[in-house]
Amino acid sequence: MTLLAKNTVPVIDENNNVIGTIQVGNNPRGTEFNSANSNIYVSNEDSSGLSVIDVNNNIIENIQINGPSDHPISLEFNPANNKLYADG
Repeated sequence: MTLLAKNTVPVIDENNNVIGTIQVGNNPRGTEFNSANSNIYVSNEDSSGLSVIDVNNNIIENIQINGPSDHPISLEFNPANNKLYADG
């Protein structure tokens, strides 16, 4: 879940309470969990990239995307080859 207008991702506890937010890029659209490294990837449509969030709720990397899908909307992780796919 993302909060488009605020450019954030909410942090939700086990009781479904919002306990914080994480600032990401502009117009966050999709999220995807990578079970291989426990990171969450957020597509930032208007920033032309992805934000990578670790298990401690820290942004560990911002990845710029150049090419045909440089405004990513949806994401899909493939555990068979450990790759993340973005389209937009």
